[in-house]
Amino acid sequence: MKILSSEIEILGGTLRLKGDYLIEGRVDGRVEADGDLVIGPHAHVSGEVFARSIIVHGRADAFLVAEERCELLATSVVMGGVTAYRLRIEDGACFSGRTKVGLYPLAAVKGSPERAPLAAADRAA
Repeated sequence: MKILSSEIEILGGTLRLKGDYLIEGRVDGRVEADGDLVIGPHAHVSGEVFARSIIVHGRADAFLVAEERCELLATSVVMGGVTAYRLRIEDGACFSGRTKVGLYPLAAVKGSPERAPLAAADRAA
């Protein structure tokens, strides 16, 4: 696992990551990881985060999208939304936002044509 240290601040734009990463610094913008992403206990991420799996220890004022699973650990503070195939929220985690869990919500975010009729129903609701 590669580390983006707490000395790094990324403000604006899109950060594309290859492989598994631990973020310890501040990121403001869009994060796209093709592997697993850990938001460390001292990290602050704002914007949109897309990854295979996301584990949050720190703060995320963001819309999180995980292809496989998203875990909000006891030390996490998440304000925004979570879309994931599986979601786990530990006792003590702080979460405020909307959740969409399962195959169909994830497919809608990824623009899957199989999900289109259900996505249209979501917009009407």
